[in-house]
Amino acid sequence: MFRKKLSYSYRSSQITDRGMELLSQDLKKINSLQSINLGFPQCQEITDTGIIYLRESLKEQKSLKSMNLNFRTCPKISIPTIADIFEIPPSLRHLSIDFTLNHISEEGVKYLSKGIGDLPHSLQSLHLGFLNIEINPENDDEYEDEDAIDSLWEAFPKLTSLKSFSFNISGCDDIFAHRIVSDIGDAVISSESLRNISLDLSNNEMLFYDERDLCFCEYLEKFKSIQNLSINFSNRSIYTEVIEEMAEPFADFTSLESITLDFTR
Repeated sequence: MFRKKLSYSYRSSQITDRGMELLSQDLKKINSLQSINLGFPQCQEITDTGIIYLRESLKEQKSLKSMNLNFRTCPKISIPTIADIFEIPPSLRHLSIDFTLNHISEEGVKYLSKGIGDLPHSLQSLHLGFLNIEINPENDDEYEDEDAIDSLWEAFPKLTSLKSFSFNISGCDDIFAHRIVSDIGDAVISSESLRNISLDLSNNEMLFYDERDLCFCEYLEKFKSIQNLSINFSNRSIYTEVIEEMAEPFADFTSLESITLDFTR
């Protein structure tokens, strides 16, 4: 069957692993797809088994250029299986994956790191949505394995064609959010291709406080090579002094073409 685009949404449906198997069988019959858009938000009966069916069918889409997958609020899907779905056709140029996780362990971060490392080096744009993540170490006062978060970005220099990166960590744990912003800045520094960054840091009241206020402003200095920058700070309390400090680094952004900062309450 010849078809270029496929789009389905199963929001809040009762689709099960059996339904995912049937969907995957249909996908295997269509080997000419260039764009896939599949939404499974709040489909709480899908387990790892259903994702494995989907993953195997996606591998056979040799002409695929763009893929958008939404697994928000699918509580029966595990992190290792989510990471495995990053094993996608080398023809892919644009990828968007959203999922909601309540807790992420050090081991879980490492699984996601491996998944990013498996992405095709020819990928041009990447959107990841890790909503409501809270780092869940054995010691609640400290994230024990600093290398775990660092490893999440080690693969970025390998994505030599990546021009645009969008990351939604709305409502995420404070420690995770701060480390992520700093590490994305490091990824920008090490990348020769990244020019467009969009970050959603909304709904996290704990991100700006005490000494971390000015630390975040220092993180922004790492984004000097960016052409288009968008950061969503909505639904949080930010001191006026912090906003003023935040504006200072942009004077040195010689390549900047557009900037959007959302402080909506």
